[in-house]
Amino acid sequence: THYGTAPAPILFGSGHVPLGTWWKTGLVASVVNIAIWLSVGAAWWKLLGLW
Repeated sequence: THYGTAPAPILFGSGHVPLGTWWKTGLVASVVNIAIWLSVGAAWWKLLGLW
């Protein structure tokens, strides 16, 4: 969220980053993060013989 990290309240409160942009960027970052974890995780499980 826009209050999730230490500098976030300052950046958001000063109007540096609009709320919509903040949430869109967070959504993109989370989708990329999930994609990386799923692909690397699946490969790791395959390597270990768990899947």
